[in-house]
Formats: sequence, structure tokens, C-alpha cells
Amino acid sequence: DEESLLKHRSDSKYPNSSSSNPANALFNKICLFQNEDNNASNAIIKLLQDIVSGIMLGSLGMCLLLLLDYSNIINLETARVFRKTASEVFSTPEMIESIEKELDRKLISMKVYNAIEKELSDSKAVIESEQKLLDIRTMKFTKNKAELATTREEYNKLMKEAGLDVFCPECDWGMHMNCQKRVEYLLETYSDTATTIECIRKLVEQAASKNGKCLKPDT
Repeated sequence: DEESLLKHRSDSKYPNSSSSNPANALFNKICLFQNEDNNASNAIIKLLQDIVSGIMLGSLGMCLLLLLDYSNIINLETARVFRKTASEVFSTPEMIESIEKELDRKLISMKVYNAIEKELSDSKAVIESEQKLLDIRTMKFTKNKAELATTREEYNKLMKEAGLDVFCPECDWGMHMNCQKRVEYLLETYSDTATTIECIRKLVEQAASKNGKCLKPDT
């Protein structure tokens, strides 16, 4: 019967155990059942491993076929239909909105992306060109500033030697103009013969002898 069979199997598996001891017999049965359960579990695990391996190999094979078809190495009508269907599914407004919400990013088409890339590239070229122009003008400004400083020193020296350093360009001359504006007016009126020094000298002489205009306050 079944009990005799189990006893015989347990005795053959554990020959050193005493068949007359009930505790040993029970222990042998438990070990036998556990061993059978372990074998069943191992079989299930192996089956699952085979299933997962098959799925992975199948997916890898499908991806390889799609890649070969995309590269025009092979021609598969099914692959083109699959790509077209996938593209249509992922191009729907609902799907795009869902992906954007999930990623918290704004998705754009390749056409828009390429346009942005071109605009950035063109802008970079414009910036580089303007930077070169700015560098040239900066160098020119620095040179002119140095020349102006030298010219101003010579001008002040000449004005002082001519006794015209008392001239006040910002002082009020009258008729809604200051003394500098008066000099400019004289230069425009007598442009053929007048010079800046002569106009200033004339104003200083008039100020010293008549109205006191166009002279510095501390003079």
C-alpha cells in the first residue's frame, strides 16, 4: 500500500534510520515531501526563466528586424505597418499631452527642433560678427580717447598762453544761449574768416571791457 511504499522509499533514502522509530519515520516523510516540493519549485522557476528568456529573445529579434528594415537592409511589409501604426498612436494629441504631462516637458517635432537649431546657429554667427565689430570699435574708441586727451591738453595750453583760459563756455550770454553756443553762431556767420580761437578771444575781450559775460566766476 501507499504507507509501505513511502516507508520503503524513506528507508532506501535514509538507510541509517530505524524503521521501528515513529519519530524517525515522520521525519523521513517530511524530508521526502520537502524534497518533492523543492523539485516542483525548481521546475516552476526553470519554466519561468525559459519564458522570460524566450520573450527577451523574441523582442530582441523583432527589434533587430525593425532596425534592418529601417536601414533598408531587408524589406518587411509588416515592419513598415508596425512603424506606421506606432507613429500614428504616439502622434495623437491625447498621447502627446499624456507624455508631456508625465515628463513635465514640452515635446516638439523634428521640423521645429531643426528650425530652432538653425536659428541658434545663425544667431551665434551674427553674435560672433557683431563681437568682432565691437572689438574693432572699442579699439578705435580707446585710440580716439587717448588722442582727445592729448588734444585737450594742447588746447588748454594754447588757451592759457593766449590768455583765454578765463573763457566760460557754460555761462549765459543772453538770447537763450550760452557762450559756447555764441561761439558756434559766430563760426557759422563768419565761416570764411572766423576761427574758434578768434571768436573766443572776441568774447573774452568784450567781457573784459564791456559786459563781463563769458568769464569764469573766479576771474
